[in-house]
Amino acid sequence: LDAVDISLVGLQLVGVSVVHLAAIRLQLSCGRCKTASDVNMSFPKDGTTLAPAGTGVECPQCHLRLIVKVHPRMAHQNSSLIAIAQPLSCVVRDLLPSDYILTCTNCSASSRMKEVFSGVTRTSVCRHCHSKMAISFSSVAIGMQPDTSATGADLAALLKQLDIDGGKKKKGDEFVIRVGTPLPDNGTCKHYKKSYRWLRFPCCGKAYPCDVCHNEAADHECEWATRMICGFCSREQPY
Repeated sequence: LDAVDISLVGLQLVGVSVVHLAAIRLQLSCGRCKTASDVNMSFPKDGTTLAPAGTGVECPQCHLRLIVKVHPRMAHQNSSLIAIAQPLSCVVRDLLPSDYILTCTNCSASSRMKEVFSGVTRTSVCRHCHSKMAISFSSVAIGMQPDTSATGADLAALLKQLDIDGGKKKKGDEFVIRVGTPLPDNGTCKHYKKSYRWLRFPCCGKAYPCDVCHNEAADHECEWATRMICGFCSREQPY
């Protein structure tokens, strides 16, 4: 079973010693039909521990059951790794706005910050010592690594808990936003044939080739995008 490391590229912390996830929102791609689906997951004890959590969702297109188990990690100035995910019948496509636990450098108190996403600096004040805290990161890196964080018994227990038939993961062309690799069709779409980039929309934190693609797929009107992802290398940057 593949394990996917999720890192916060360009992580900057002010007044924060370590940060870890309290709740995570992921965009998955179905292993059969490649349709995108969102999953929301809260970690045990509101994220006060690093215990893993798992969830499942049905693909809206082909009804394949997609599951994912996530092992949170502590990120800091010397390590941007925030989580390790274990997907089954799907791939992790993107990290969407999620909740984080920030540990104050001055007094070691913990504070929860909601809906944090790339390209935006979020600030807060420690509720104990009133020191300023801030977190920002430029983009998210999703890569592959050997599975060393969980055993087959762990996965079997998760499948039993969710009442899901695991089956086998279908191989094929599976798209993941990964720096150093191109976007599908180099970022172009049917609406804009010569626009080699995707836009990340602040209204939902998701990336689409254009505003029309966003409005066709989402249940809300798009807000003006301020960040883009290069169609040739998938590097995220201000737009």
